[in-house]
Amino acid sequence: MSKRSAEILDSILKKIENMPLEEKQKISDKLNTYIEELHNFDYNFSFISKSKFSFSFYKK
Repeated sequence: MSKRSAEILDSILKKIENMPLEEKQKISDKLNTYIEELHNFDYNFSFISKSKFSFSFYKK
């Protein structure tokens, strides 16, 4: 992680620290959903890339 990324993350965590528990839970839920979507996108993109590679391999 770059120094700038670490600074941004630290700033976000400090802001969240003083929030009410309900707000923290909402943020946590949104982040978990976002991470799950990224994971699914990465998996689907990886699968598509492999499929294209296989298709071009068989085409030769």
